[in-house]
Amino acid sequence: MHWLVFMPVINDRPRAKVRLRSDWSVSKQFRGANAQERFENEIRVLRFLESKLCHFAPRLIHTDPKLLEISITHCGAEIEHLSPRKLEEIFTSLESYGVRHEEPAIQNLTYRASDGCFCVIDFEHASIIDESNAPAQLFRRIDKQFDDIDNSMNTDELV
Repeated sequence: MHWLVFMPVINDRPRAKVRLRSDWSVSKQFRGANAQERFENEIRVLRFLESKLCHFAPRLIHTDPKLLEISITHCGAEIEHLSPRKLEEIFTSLESYGVRHEEPAIQNLTYRASDGCFCVIDFEHASIIDESNAPAQLFRRIDKQFDDIDNSMNTDELV
């Protein structure tokens, strides 16, 4: 028996083709001008936001550098209407996580009904504006401190 997998196209433009996968994840294939750079930037920004525990951005599931394709968690439905104040509030909240979207428009937002959350999507042109407090750097500092403590404990035991 053969199964037909239906993956409706959400968006098919010169810059990217976005499909909803059967497992409810979203597949985005980058194409057109600067596709490689946009692909790499979106991955970098999504990983950064995940490290910051940002709850209103998709999570990166898989990357395929050969196809310039990413799979991300589904973040809800498109939004048709939103007040300018709410739009600004959402993108300003994103900056508190150290990321500037660079395209703060309604088409880069979705609404996730399961928790009533507006989510930001499409980070291919986004900028990380504050890497200084990235948890990965913090964890490296903590690991180094623990290594220093372990080394001093080992030397103390030998004395």
